[in-house]
Amino acid sequence: MNRRDFLKTSFSSALGSRLALGSLGATSALLSSRAFATPLAQRSVVQLTLDGGPDFRHLFVPHPDNTAYETAFWQHNHRAHIARGDADPNGNYSTLRARYSDVEVDGQLFRVFSEAGWLIDQLSSNTGVGVAVICNVVGSASRDHVHSLLAMDYGRHDALADEYGRSGWGGRLADALNGRVISLTRTPRNLCYMPESTGSNERSPTDNPLTILDARTAGLFDHRSIAIGEDELTWIPAGESKHEFHWNAHMSRAMSSYYQGLGQRATVNHRIERVIDHERTLRRVGEDLADALNGQAVLETPADTWLNNGDFARQMRTLHDMLNYGSTALDLRVASIDMGGWDSHDGQKAMIEKNFIDLFGHNKGLHTLFDQLDSTAKQNTLLVINGEFGRQIKSNFDFGTDHGRGNTMLVIGQGVRTGVYGEMFPSDEIERMATEPSPEIIGRTTIEHLHKAIADWATQSNSGLNVVNRSLDGLALESDLGLDQLFL
Repeated sequence: MNRRDFLKTSFSSALGSRLALGSLGATSALLSSRAFATPLAQRSVVQLTLDGGPDFRHLFVPHPDNTAYETAFWQHNHRAHIARGDADPNGNYSTLRARYSDVEVDGQLFRVFSEAGWLIDQLSSNTGVGVAVICNVVGSASRDHVHSLLAMDYGRHDALADEYGRSGWGGRLADALNGRVISLTRTPRNLCYMPESTGSNERSPTDNPLTILDARTAGLFDHRSIAIGEDELTWIPAGESKHEFHWNAHMSRAMSSYYQGLGQRATVNHRIERVIDHERTLRRVGEDLADALNGQAVLETPADTWLNNGDFARQMRTLHDMLNYGSTALDLRVASIDMGGWDSHDGQKAMIEKNFIDLFGHNKGLHTLFDQLDSTAKQNTLLVINGEFGRQIKSNFDFGTDHGRGNTMLVIGQGVRTGVYGEMFPSDEIERMATEPSPEIIGRTTIEHLHKAIADWATQSNSGLNVVNRSLDGLALESDLGLDQLFL
């Protein structure tokens, strides 16, 4: 693990296995007698973190009817939309404009990257899921990745760079909902950590997030038969060869016997007893999840190469299983997923357009997931998408953009009122693009206001302030933003 990942997880002790569970000896709530497949039946939030600082001004661009802004936008930002080695358009931006499609929402015209076809459909229709485009949001006072991720995960835009050991906003929300945070990321993010007490900003000293990398192979020990012949073996876990499959089965039996033997000793050191209890709990949770998923359909995808980002594809498959079948077995109320590859200082077009396609393209990540969610699960799922910060509104000479504090945030779900919240392309940016060397989106609304609105929806009450756990008085809020109209 590099320094950035180490700091990002704030000294997390969660195991890097397919399923890791914290709170040694304190996990009885997750032990069910038997688990059955049940779709998500209570309002829950999925946080998708775009790690690196996404440029949503590459996804959404001004409409030609907004003549002054659109002219300034392409003049000062066109390098981020062409590949290194391509000829400079020299003021003729028709080819770049042609890559975007018109969208009108509540009388407001703007354009969207044409290959984000599913997103365009949702914005343009009243029959899909709702999409809220929330503009000019600031999640951190910093342009540093680690500091800003820490602030976003805590849900405190003014968190200090060395402010470790705090509860995450997702953990506080799950606690308010009497449920759990499930992390589907390779390392659990700080947003997952539960509070020491309800609403506390301090992290519980005994809490480590539940991390599931693959719901179909979540058991700590794999007890699949090792007697299956090579020709009969038609399914193996992602990333395993047939040889590894058989080897893992051998090892799982040996390790299971080892731990069972330890547990049968007359006297056991209290430290070892905690490890045994941890192993027993992990194995039982894996068995319950296996029961819930037994015989259930996997996420159907066009091909193994369905998405460019293989790790995001893994998370989509696992999230599908969690929301459709496994929520009761795991007491899921908040899920954490992520996608990296957004720090586009150099060659932005090649770097992030494939990410936008993976997210929002027809038959890609979110389209496939929402199409195959059970109707009850879809009704109760709210997807929140944001990065730690945005990008500057003027491209650099390396065909990219540099860090900027303000950004856009997306909230997606059946209960969301589709719309643009806040001024999408503030007119004062026209002069700033021309006169400032490093102009950025000015953050007009702090993240705490958004988290409060999301928590109100999830708790179905006006209690979101207990999740934010601070007064909103004095925190920036764009005039006439309309967050009270965010949900239907």
